[in-house]
Amino acid sequence: LRAAELDLRAGERAAAETRLRDVLALAPASGRAWELLAALVAEDGRGDEALALTGEALAALPESAPERAALSALRGRTLEARGDGRGAAAAYRLAAELDPSLAAPALAAARLLRAAGEWREAANVLAAFAAAHPQTDPGGLARALLQLGRLRAGPLEDVDGAVESYRRALELAPDLAEAEEALADLLAHVPAAWNEAVERHRVLLARDPTRVASLRALLRVANGRGADGAVTLGLGILRALGAATPEERREAPARVPVGPGRRVALADPLHEAVRRLTQETAKEIGSALGAGAPSEAPPEAADATARFRAACVAEEARLAAPALVPLDTDELRAVLALTAELAFDGEAVSGDAQLVNGLARALGRRARKRARRALEPFTPADLASLDPRSWRAELRALAGAIALEREPIELRSALVAWLQSGERAGAAEPPPEADLRPALQAVPEALALLRRVIAAWSELL
Repeated sequence: LRAAELDLRAGERAAAETRLRDVLALAPASGRAWELLAALVAEDGRGDEALALTGEALAALPESAPERAALSALRGRTLEARGDGRGAAAAYRLAAELDPSLAAPALAAARLLRAAGEWREAANVLAAFAAAHPQTDPGGLARALLQLGRLRAGPLEDVDGAVESYRRALELAPDLAEAEEALADLLAHVPAAWNEAVERHRVLLARDPTRVASLRALLRVANGRGADGAVTLGLGILRALGAATPEERREAPARVPVGPGRRVALADPLHEAVRRLTQETAKEIGSALGAGAPSEAPPEAADATARFRAACVAEEARLAAPALVPLDTDELRAVLALTAELAFDGEAVSGDAQLVNGLARALGRRARKRARRALEPFTPADLASLDPRSWRAELRALAGAIALEREPIELRSALVAWLQSGERAGAAEPPPEADLRPALQAVPEALALLRRVIAAWSELL
């Protein structure tokens, strides 16, 4: 047997097969020999022979032989490759029963049974596997519970059982996004669990504000609670994204003036502290950079996207420091870091000499005290982890939300404005009903604005 294993490693398949057959002639209860020989034959594409070998092996080996599970799984794969779904499902099911630690055969059996319309049998396979599983493979068990939950939530219409399955899956694998999403989507259909559903969908939308399933789930809750205003604004968000049905578009408002939410601040604590820092030292930063206020808004005749951009620039300047608006990412990073360092230690700073000297002269004792107070509880060392692109995107999202509340601008126009900004300037405007979601994924400012708008809207539920 050892020689056959060495032959296999060396690629000497014919020699290995001969040795394995010799082993079985002498020791027909050698499970390892049966397993290796059947696998070798199956890999060579000799399906009929592989089926015959696995049948002989299962008949010859004692019930306690550990190789029986692998042989049954191999038999299932061979039968499935030949198009025998029912036979394959039975073989996979036997493999899962023989070794409850193996998720793959249980999942394969359930998949084939579900495809054949035998939903309850598929669920029975997964439930039995979950009950017998020794907890040695939490990830595999979580995947089985996820599929069990889908069966229960779908064709079996067992909502309570599905919720239990999804919860168990998440306990085993908290990062299993499919289970997280499935549970959130299902809870939107359970009035008693609407509070939890809303919180779960808020988390999902914070991660991906273009997730239409979550938007529709929150709309379902709003409808169920009779929150007509929230329903109307939610339809407006779907319309802005290009994800609304024709009927929804007729009912949806063009504007979604939900504003910045309950608190005019950045959600990330470090981001908000840096915003306060720049706002408190705006005059000094402007003096050091020799920059004035941004240009005035365009005339009313300008198109909606131009008016939105101008309103955002004005709000961005008001929320932070006007002189920061035109800076590129590297310049922004340098100014933020130096401002914080000078506020805490006026001597041990480094960087561009002109910038250091300008900021050092502009930031007097009182300004530095204001800066330290604004940055609390953070220090200049914390700014080392600051991503200026992310900070600016969140700042512009807040500015955009305020602009949407104050100006007669449609949410879709605001999103399109960001799609046509920066390196994308001059890009053609999407058709009026085009789905913007794929394009939005590449524009942090647009996603941040949408995230802010959706968070404020969800507060109305």
